[in-house]
Amino acid sequence: MGFYINPPDMSKEDWLDKHGDKSFKIDTPEGRDAVEAVCRSSYGGLTGRIPPEYYPVCWVNNGSFTAAVVAYSRHEYEYFLSGFLNGTDRRPHRWYIVPRAALLELMPELEGVLL
Repeated sequence: MGFYINPPDMSKEDWLDKHGDKSFKIDTPEGRDAVEAVCRSSYGGLTGRIPPEYYPVCWVNNGSFTAAVVAYSRHEYEYFLSGFLNGTDRRPHRWYIVPRAALLELMPELEGVLL
């Protein structure tokens, strides 16, 4: 399930800092209220704030490694958001929005998935 960002020439964090929209980067749990305010209303509500050529990416610190997953659909978005909002997922999260073009350049397999 999901498409994970793994750039060959830099860390996930560096790639996201380079390509992600810095005005949207939200850390959790420090930014829990901000995440809820922006995201609670589901992917449809989130896209009201995100330009249509951008997609949410959720970065998660798993302790021994990090992951960054593309929320390419409403289902994926709600899946990765739900554990945080309902309190079952206490790992640190950071949300970014990333241009479709940057995601496709890194991950051509997303062609046809990112609409």
